[in-house]
Amino acid sequence: MEQLLNKLTEPRNRIWTHVLFWIIYLVFFSLLYGNIHNDYVRGITQFLCTLPATMAATYFTLYLLIPKFLDAKRYAGFTLLFVFTAVVFGYFDRLVVHWLWVPVYLPDYPYHKFPLTDLGKAIQQTTNVYTIVFVAAAIKLVKRNYQNE
Repeated sequence: MEQLLNKLTEPRNRIWTHVLFWIIYLVFFSLLYGNIHNDYVRGITQFLCTLPATMAATYFTLYLLIPKFLDAKRYAGFTLLFVFTAVVFGYFDRLVVHWLWVPVYLPDYPYHKFPLTDLGKAIQQTTNVYTIVFVAAAIKLVKRNYQNE
């Protein structure tokens, strides 16, 4: 197991590790969502639509917020930017789902009940995006701690 972890963390395998991570993410959540709604195509298309916001939020957090703020012990700046970008990426994800996915899979969607500015739906989308951000950040921080030992 340790050899596999060392192999995956080598710099030359970094891109493939990221590709593998995103494939596992897509497969897991698409199957989970597809199983709940008994429609796997619907599941994969939803997660493909939300992938840009999820990836952007993940890489922004991993490669900008953590090194520039958290590692530098600038906790107030980290917290403010994290919350602000969570709102931005959550709304971006909401926009993508609202304009691309909903018209295809939910043609009778009650836009009057859940307008684009609906805070509850925005929080739901932010939670969806940041679940994977937290997983990726945990992996990165545990990996870094493991390498520093």
